Amino acid sequence: RVGASAVDARAIQSLAPYMLVIDRSLIWEMLHSKTSALTVQWLVDLAGEAGATALAKGIETDEQLRLAKHYGCTQGQGSAIARAMDEKDLVFRWLSSIEAPSTL
Repeated sequence: RVGASAVDARAIQSLAPYMLVIDRSLIWEMLHSKTSALTVQWLVDLAGEAGATALAKGIETDEQLRLAKHYGCTQGQGSAIARAMDEKDLVFRWLSSIEAPSTL
């Protein structure tokens, strides 16, 4: 039962995960709870040992972003990174970020 509170270690081994998602509740609590902060750090380390990427969800403040980076999280999601946007705005921002090829 992946996604439940108790997960059989054998089930995790058989998954060969490529990404470990850290829930927004842990990201929020890591500012106020040493246990939550240690759990986030442990999950990021676990993801790295498994060859997976750690994704922190719900990064809403600069401090949460700083701590997630400090613990080694390389991917994140939340309003401190980018606001929610529709498809048109996303495509426009993406195309605007691509540099035009230089001419000779």
